[in-house]
Amino acid sequence: MSFSKVLFAALLSVGLASGAAQAAHKDTGLEGHWSGSMLSQADEMADAELSLDHYGCYALSVKKDRGIETGFYEVKDGRVLLKNSSGVVSRQLEVGKDEKLHLLDAEGKPLADAPKDCCSLYKD
Repeated sequence: MSFSKVLFAALLSVGLASGAAQAAHKDTGLEGHWSGSMLSQADEMADAELSLDHYGCYALSVKKDRGIETGFYEVKDGRVLLKNSSGVVSRQLEVGKDEKLHLLDAEGKPLADAPKDCCSLYKD
């Protein structure tokens, strides 16, 4: 099974589990598939893919990490907040003038020591 099919299946299962509460999600224009690089759990640069759906659910795959991270997302003040099922923000991304999503640190600030060419996603 291709990675895209696995990612779609994971996103679909999260979407179905989200129930009626997420049905009120309003499209932001950011929905779709994003590719680029992110930091792994070991703070290493790695290829990454992110899918944002029309129900407020996301699926993130960082190649050096095992598995697919899933949860819900919210767009607030030009930032995409990726949240786990308990509502805790696990990652923040900022919508840049270049129309890419840029990873922010835990405090919501630009990454200070990011590896060269790291930590942004483009919509494909």
